[in-house]
Amino acid sequence: MPKEEEGVDLAGRTVVVTGASGFVGGHLAARLATRERACVRALVRPTSRIEHLRDLGIHLCPGSITEPGSLRAAFDGADMVFHCAALVREWGKSEDLYRTNALGTENVLIAAAGARVARVIHTSSVAVYGLEPDDGTDEASPLNHASGNPYADSKIAAEVLVQRYAHERGLNATILRPADIYGPRSTTGTLGPVVAIKLGWMELIDGGEGLTNHLYVDNLVDAYVLAAQKDQSGCQAYIISDGVGTTWREFFGRYARMMGKGALPSIPKETAMLKAAEAEAKAERTGRPPFLTRAAVTLMTQKAVFRLDKACRELSYAPRISLDEGMRLTEEWLRAKRYI
Repeated sequence: MPKEEEGVDLAGRTVVVTGASGFVGGHLAARLATRERACVRALVRPTSRIEHLRDLGIHLCPGSITEPGSLRAAFDGADMVFHCAALVREWGKSEDLYRTNALGTENVLIAAAGARVARVIHTSSVAVYGLEPDDGTDEASPLNHASGNPYADSKIAAEVLVQRYAHERGLNATILRPADIYGPRSTTGTLGPVVAIKLGWMELIDGGEGLTNHLYVDNLVDAYVLAAQKDQSGCQAYIISDGVGTTWREFFGRYARMMGKGALPSIPKETAMLKAAEAEAKAERTGRPPFLTRAAVTLMTQKAVFRLDKACRELSYAPRISLDEGMRLTEEWLRAKRYI
């Protein structure tokens, strides 16, 4: 992976990773501690699973982004903060998503500014462009403030805070907007679909002709490292994906083939919307997450492909792991963990 000739060397730097017990944060923390030889502090809650962090020399710091007082010890003396912690849900209460994703981000920004951290790399999402983005959407495209999706709204609110702290308080920040992440330990992009296919619950929508802008987790980790190595001031945002659009029929079909399954069944979008509305209504009554949401139906039928020009030009980002290789590595993990 190319490095900036006069960029930041992460070796020996003290870096904090929020959300390190999770999917993306865990992969990032491991990479920073091993290949990049950084001194990694992982912000973890008492209930966090930390098996994948224990043997890597990572310093475990108890705390939560929703508890501002718990951040001081982890951030004190740190050179950089990678903010990966978030509540990722297609369905849920707006106040819960806002409290974690927006107010939690502000707690991180306040703590970083107070500790004089040189740089914050914030994890956003392409969800900020709405559920039906235009084909060719890039960083110059407007954020969709009228999508009505609580998760998207909370990520936009978080970005607004990052931009404000950068412009008003001089905090150097980088915003990464990942697309549809999958790979080992992914719940949404890997385990969820695999379990649904195994149980016979998976149904494509309109033949699965909608497009996923997939992103293998190690490609995203590359983007974090490249962003950290680039010595820049102010605040810049970058879309990150594998650079291609793949039909959901092909993407989910790869999981099905791993399990020896045939072609997945399909239902019309109208039927899927009715099922999702019924599932959401039931979820409102029971408090249990719905098996399908209208937001998911919309996302699975959109056909936009995001552009990566800015990340490729300014960060030297180039997705190095193809869908073939990413799925091969994911299958190895699924088999090793006996999910398939």
